[in-house]
Amino acid sequence: MASTLERAKQGDASAFAELYGAYAKDFYRFAFCMLRVREDAEDAVQDAAVSVYKHLINIKGEDAFKPYFFSTLANECRSRLKKREERKTVPLEEISAALVGDNGKDFSVSLELQQAIMKLKDDERAIVLLSSVAGFKSSQIAGVLGVTSGTVRSKLSRSLKKLREELSK
Repeated sequence: MASTLERAKQGDASAFAELYGAYAKDFYRFAFCMLRVREDAEDAVQDAAVSVYKHLINIKGEDAFKPYFFSTLANECRSRLKKREERKTVPLEEISAALVGDNGKDFSVSLELQQAIMKLKDDERAIVLLSSVAGFKSSQIAGVLGVTSGTVRSKLSRSLKKLREELSK
């Protein structure tokens, strides 16, 4: 029996939907936290999904699907941020809703934490979210963002320190 990825590579849309569906909420949460606008996050995830579907041949095994998708999505989000001239304000209730996982795991521990995360620079926020939302290790984050593992570890450490300082105010 062919793997789900192999079936998707052969054009089976339901196999791709199965692969995508396993991580869809994590993809959206990541995009929303990066872009801060619901519609932009939905569009970024959709565009990333189309791109990944077109380039399935580049994925070497089902374990590589999630990192490949997150890498594509991170690039899509960065591209959208570069194009954006002015940042929009998003109601904190919408941020809270986006950060609550489907398994009941609540990534929005507090209003203060949400605000602190939003104060991080885009690259810092991406690293913190890939670590906490996607559960990636520094080497995986490095691959997604195209930086070294050492850079990821130092930026993650600095970002977490910033969060602690912000939360202790």
